[in-house]
Amino acid sequence: LSESSGFFGILAAGLYSQNGWGAFLFFMLAVVSVSLLARRLSQVAMVSQQRSREVAHFEQLGRAIIAAPSDASTLPDLLAEHVPRMFQYRQVEIRLFDGLLLLHRPEDQSGLAPEVWPWLHAHPVYQVFEAGEILPWSNTPVPYKITVAPVLATDTATPLGGICLVQDTNYAMDVSVDLQPALQTLAAQVASALHGATIYR
Repeated sequence: LSESSGFFGILAAGLYSQNGWGAFLFFMLAVVSVSLLARRLSQVAMVSQQRSREVAHFEQLGRAIIAAPSDASTLPDLLAEHVPRMFQYRQVEIRLFDGLLLLHRPEDQSGLAPEVWPWLHAHPVYQVFEAGEILPWSNTPVPYKITVAPVLATDTATPLGGICLVQDTNYAMDVSVDLQPALQTLAAQVASALHGATIYR
């Protein structure tokens, strides 16, 4: 990196001494433009890699749910195996509104604020709360990015539970990964497993 910086510095100085300010400014503008383009392409590539990982893990989870017992007794174990590898997170929790906890990671941290679940039950829509926003269930600012998504019954769309994902805010990334498709797909897989268990019973 230092060698390339030295090279560009010498080249810029040479252009200035030979051709004046116009050539120097044009060269610097070109360098900045190429740098911004490379950064943007790198961010888009990171988003694409994230999407590819999500698709792969959803396929694995879907096959595992199909092969699992029909009563959904192993659903918490399957979620624990696959979900933590899908996202970058500080905490992730999947809970049913009847009180059943399907997933809580990391295990050594206390659970999320219990007020989030009654609020999500009353407002069963996908929501994102960026760091610094006031949380509607506590009226306090959130230090991290929090994303919530409802788990809706497959046949009636009745709210059964929800997913809550807590993440650090990445200020270095200009491209924000839209988690809505992934979380809604995950919620649909959970709902499908629960629907199969209901039919089985």
